[in-house]
Amino acid sequence: TVVVVREDGERFEQSAAVLELARALGWPWRAALVLRLVPRRLRDLGYDSVARRRRTWFGPADACGVPPAGLRERLLD
Repeated sequence: TVVVVREDGERFEQSAAVLELARALGWPWRAALVLRLVPRRLRDLGYDSVARRRRTWFGPADACGVPPAGLRERLLD
């Protein structure tokens, strides 16, 4: 699974996207921005490690949620 965020015409992927989301969420999530000090290659290794194990840790989703109409228009196909 790859997270992609588009903000003001800029595209963020993997760990950079997660950090962009943390920035947008505000405190206490914004504290994660200290991870920008870690080289992106290392951050992405951590991202990939979590992505590989997430189903083991959290279990599979029973179904995909359908986003509300206000959010649906903000998602890319």
